[in-house]
Amino acid sequence: PAQQQLMLAELDRDSSLVHRCDLTPAKLPELVENNPDIATEVLLKLVGSEQIGEYFEALVNMGMSLHSMEVVNRLTTAVELP
Repeated sequence: PAQQQLMLAELDRDSSLVHRCDLTPAKLPELVENNPDIATEVLLKLVGSEQIGEYFEALVNMGMSLHSMEVVNRLTTAVELP
């Protein structure tokens, strides 16, 4: 939790960090399952980027789980989805 809070704070402070953290759409399902809070924040920072469609596609195509539903729920309340 302390590392998670630090990461969330860094994402808030420097949104360009999301483009430098080596996250790809293929790695998104693992992040969602291991840390849905970070995954949600990363996706929110990517909204408006050219790659967001690929990340949304990876999210939609991953297996349904409590964490993936949690991320989708948070996104649908935070942004207008395509």
